[in-house]
Amino acid sequence: NELPSVRPASAQLTSQNTGIQAINLRGLNGTNNASTRTLVLVDGRRFVPTTVTGVVDSNVVPSALIDRIEVVTGGASAAWGSDAVAGVVNFIFKPKIDGFQGTAQYGMSERGDNEETSLSLAWGTSFADGRGQVMIAGEYDSQKDRQRWGDREWSNRRTGFVSGAVNGVNVARLQADGLTMSGVTTGGVIVATNGGPLPATSPLRGIQFGPGSTVLPFNYGTNAGNVVMVGGDGDWWEDFLLMSAPVERKNVYGRTTFAFTDSVRGSFEASVMKSSTASPTQPLYNPNADATINIANDNGYLQTLPGLQPLRDILAANPGITSFSMGRRHAELGRDIFAVDNRSTRFVAALDGDLGEDWRWKAYGTRGETQYDSNVPNHLTQSNARAAFDAVLENGEIICRMNSTLPANIAIVSSPTYSGRGAAPGCVPANVFGPDTLDADVKNYIVAAQTFSAKYVQEAAGASIQGEPFSTWADKVSLAGGIEWRKESLNGDSDPISQQTNPVYPTGGFQFGNPKPIHGSYDVKEVFLETVVPLAKNQSWAQALDLNAAARRTDYSTSGEVTTWKAGLTYRPIDSLMFRGTRSRDIRAANLNELYASSTIIAFGATDYGLVVNGVPSAYNGLQSTTGNPNLLPEKADTKTFGVTWEPEFLRGLRASVDYFDIAIDDAITARGAQTIVESCYGQQGSVQNPADCLLISRDATSGRISKVDTFPINSQSQSTRGVDYELGYATHLPPEFGGGNLRLRLLATQLMRLTLLGVDRAGEIGTGNSSPRWRGTLSATYQKGAWTLFGQTRYIDSGTYNNTYGPTAISNNEMASRTYVDATVQYQFENTSLGSLQLFGRVTNLFDRDPPVVGNALINSPPTNQALYDVSGRSYVVGLRVGF
Repeated sequence: NELPSVRPASAQLTSQNTGIQAINLRGLNGTNNASTRTLVLVDGRRFVPTTVTGVVDSNVVPSALIDRIEVVTGGASAAWGSDAVAGVVNFIFKPKIDGFQGTAQYGMSERGDNEETSLSLAWGTSFADGRGQVMIAGEYDSQKDRQRWGDREWSNRRTGFVSGAVNGVNVARLQADGLTMSGVTTGGVIVATNGGPLPATSPLRGIQFGPGSTVLPFNYGTNAGNVVMVGGDGDWWEDFLLMSAPVERKNVYGRTTFAFTDSVRGSFEASVMKSSTASPTQPLYNPNADATINIANDNGYLQTLPGLQPLRDILAANPGITSFSMGRRHAELGRDIFAVDNRSTRFVAALDGDLGEDWRWKAYGTRGETQYDSNVPNHLTQSNARAAFDAVLENGEIICRMNSTLPANIAIVSSPTYSGRGAAPGCVPANVFGPDTLDADVKNYIVAAQTFSAKYVQEAAGASIQGEPFSTWADKVSLAGGIEWRKESLNGDSDPISQQTNPVYPTGGFQFGNPKPIHGSYDVKEVFLETVVPLAKNQSWAQALDLNAAARRTDYSTSGEVTTWKAGLTYRPIDSLMFRGTRSRDIRAANLNELYASSTIIAFGATDYGLVVNGVPSAYNGLQSTTGNPNLLPEKADTKTFGVTWEPEFLRGLRASVDYFDIAIDDAITARGAQTIVESCYGQQGSVQNPADCLLISRDATSGRISKVDTFPINSQSQSTRGVDYELGYATHLPPEFGGGNLRLRLLATQLMRLTLLGVDRAGEIGTGNSSPRWRGTLSATYQKGAWTLFGQTRYIDSGTYNNTYGPTAISNNEMASRTYVDATVQYQFENTSLGSLQLFGRVTNLFDRDPPVVGNALINSPPTNQALYDVSGRSYVVGLRVGF
């Protein structure tokens, strides 16, 4: 993740990617953490995805067995298969282990949080006179006591965006500190039907409810919008949200190899990984995905509670008001807990052998299975909550309207009966006037568990042969070819309430989320051929000139046949200088979630450029409905790379390389967010850009505000990226007058020239929605002398913009500052101890305790910085030891 060519993924708390470590080469996934355009392999073979979105969590790979990691950044589909549009990350295990190897480490931040404990142990031995080898490895990792937003001064400022004016010009996003919610309090506040403040002329404006169900004034802060404001009496619970999920991981891996003859070898491996996380997220409140609480004038508590007499007097003086809306945080119900259990198993059997001196063959079969289970045990059911909130007085007793003979409150029900909206029998009336009024019986009625379980199965087999069948005038020609087959299936199911839909709640029974069943599969057959053809060797004009080429024909059961190819040249005019260039066609076919996902609903809030008030686009809260698309075609990428490596003879130990890359994707599979669709429809200045996208937007007939946006993956317009990778390394032995010892220096940097996603160049955009600085680099130095090794590293992130599309009326300040972090490691190697080899080490990250840049966000429940890109923990420490015997 510290490689400049890798774009880190955001920490996830409430998604199927919670707690995983995804790898996103080149940032071609944009804000999508699924990392679907980076192919992750283990020993050259695919690994079963660890989530239903097709992600392979790199944490499933036991680090104790890793020998090296190969990264190919582009042009790899012909050699490795689909998904390698951005490149391939191949974890290669050690060929053998003799004895025990173990590592134990413990770390935490300087503030005492973000505690992590890691243990790993590997053992290996040979048998049958060295013809066989067995290896076993196990790892345990626990990340707990995770940092909350309120635990750091920079993140405790309650920073966000409000609407306001700068030098007389209205802007949609003015960064401010000290935010509160304009329409939510713990005891409830009267608001407009959309959750925002009532107009100043309303007699109900500025009323909230206090202890004992009393009427109190509600003080509005400044810059009050529909969601947030500066100051005032509104709630703000983000201080208690976590920056990252607590995760516990365990994995066990075993492999045995055996040479049956001198020319035939076999292997079998098995692995099991389990991860668990439980993250407290936002509290239960209205309005969220569900609307505000609607209170009719005949509400039983409103009619009888003494402390509400001032409100009754106002309603009596204004007979035209027959009901009103409330926003309330239901603190008595606790918080949502998003819990995920993930278990992956994988088995691989393989054979390889020699056919004479010039040919080698391989064959393998693998089966992997991931069981994914999520549980939100404390989730608000919309229909039951609405029924409980709509309490009436009948025969001197407060009961739910659904259990009474009184007429239905059409403003609340929007259907003839409560049964039409899915409310369960046994309704318990709820008093929402003031804090601490919802008792255990109410909670049991309006809260339930939202669950989702899925099984992802991957089966694959392949065979290949490679050799050197003949020679050219220059040297031997290498040739490899083979066939592969793979089948992937996904079957998932959710709880009945999530699947419960009706005309009033078409998205499902819970306040948000409501996962739906998913069932689908596909299989793919592939045939490939690769070659390296020497064109010149030991000539006056060329020490070496080689042609490398590959082609792969792929047949998907879902989308048909497609061909990928690669052609490249490497040219070494002299021993110390090498030029290289590659041109390729790469593909990525849609994954199962993109093809077959049932409708999933999430709440969102952003900027409505189709409803402008006083020259400023309105803020809105609505629903985003996302479904799969079985008609997706494979996306195609054209990749060009050119590079040069120089290792001068006059300065031994110096190595420099420069590599240019250009990747252009056509028919890119993209599930656009609701805000993207709104901006595509209306533009940011109110002009219509794409009328077809306007058909995906639904608006409330009364207020005119956005209520729902439909989105699904499509083969959209092209995406592309272009840039340059730089590497400079130097290794030397210092002379005695400089202390002796070995010194290694290394500089890695990536210059991002372009990153076009959905028609917008996002290069240099480093706000909370993207992680694409124009420059990113690391400079490291390693000094080793005797038993001591010292390591220092500097990480640099370039300055940039919050959003490249924002003009002067969209945001007050679109600039974000750069950051530089320094890390240091020291280790000491003991030799010939009673424990065998023993190494102690310590590490400090963010040595100078640099805070990240603080940026606003238009949403609540969103971090005040780009936590994927910047260090949010501050100075942190790790100590540990490694043993081997």
